[in-house]
Amino acid sequence: MSDPDLPQFRRTYRAIYAACLATAIGMTAFVPFLKFNLEALGVRRDDGSLELWTGLVTGAAPLTAAFSGALWGAIGDRIGRRLMMLRALLGIVVFVGLCSFATQPWQLLVLRLLQGLFSGYVAPALTLVSVSAPEGKQSSAVAGIQGSMALGFCFGPLLGEVVRRTGAPESIFWFTSGLAALSLLAVLAFVPRDRPHEERRAAGSEPPPTALGELKRWFATAHVPQLLGAVFAVRFAFAASNAMVAIFVAHELRGLDPAWEGFVVAAAFTGPHAIGVVTVKRWSAVGDRLGPRRSLAICALGSGAFLAPQAWSSDAVVFLVLVTLSGFFYAGVMPLAYAEAGRLSSRSARGSSFGLLFSSLTLALALGPFFGGGLAELVGSVRPLFPVTGAICLASGALLLSRRGGAVAAPTGGVEGRERAC
Repeated sequence: MSDPDLPQFRRTYRAIYAACLATAIGMTAFVPFLKFNLEALGVRRDDGSLELWTGLVTGAAPLTAAFSGALWGAIGDRIGRRLMMLRALLGIVVFVGLCSFATQPWQLLVLRLLQGLFSGYVAPALTLVSVSAPEGKQSSAVAGIQGSMALGFCFGPLLGEVVRRTGAPESIFWFTSGLAALSLLAVLAFVPRDRPHEERRAAGSEPPPTALGELKRWFATAHVPQLLGAVFAVRFAFAASNAMVAIFVAHELRGLDPAWEGFVVAAAFTGPHAIGVVTVKRWSAVGDRLGPRRSLAICALGSGAFLAPQAWSSDAVVFLVLVTLSGFFYAGVMPLAYAEAGRLSSRSARGSSFGLLFSSLTLALALGPFFGGGLAELVGSVRPLFPVTGAICLASGALLLSRRGGAVAAPTGGVEGRERAC
């Protein structure tokens, strides 16, 4: 990138940073509190339906996003990532906004499915920043966008609880929709249209491979299945337990004043994300030093070690301490996963690669709540869920450390090898 392009990159970066920050705040402002919205729609815990509906509605959007993410990534590599980001933000504006009009649980479920089908702003945002940054600054630029989302995840639950308390239950949907609308306007106004086909023509490169072709190439690399499998398992375990946090806090923590339930739920999501803001770059450095596989093993083992004991939390303070400690290790999962995606993909196909990884991680984010809600309904309690999900993390870490998976070297050489996208 030439010097005259630097001012434009700075405008692009700032707009995407602000858009990702605002959207992350909005998304985490309502998802942790879906249990309360379902109760407002008449769903009760007496017959276990609250656990089941909470799991279904929480996992609905990630489910459809998992299957559409790779497609949107491949389309973005051809017609432009800016258009894909605008499409994703518009999906949030429309379908999350419509959630405020839901009068039945199934309506909320359908709208969440549609939201996931058309949303997915993370992959195009990361790709836009990655391909537009000057040489030598891709790592810091992408890490900065990840940092903006981590900040959003910190403040979102707390702001969501404030909005929920000061307005009607459905007010958090309007709050999220409004923030996404502002993000859409920022991208529309300050991010120039990208033309991937012209970039490829100027570079003399081939058209990007199809999503299926990229997937086959990835799995032809020996260590990719183990890495993706471990990341999927850890993400699945956390998604399953996180979906039931509000029910656990409201119904199974002893001695908690009901007036504080919402703030404890918010703190259970804010604490781990706050740790992530501080540690995301450090985990990337650990990955460079030890290699992604060993680093992911450490993250998986540490996550499981503090996830399982949450079942025996005696009060809110103990629970929040364990949640935050497990979040310390979980914070390394995403940067390490996206670092490998950036290293293993070419510049022109990076949208497809990020889209495929996004789909894998999002599928775990979808199936986890289904599993968590189903298990809690089956046994009549959320507590057994924590040892089960902790065991999943521990097993993933042990598999990564076993000899069966083979050795994996740390990424080396080149800008793409040094990228720590997350």
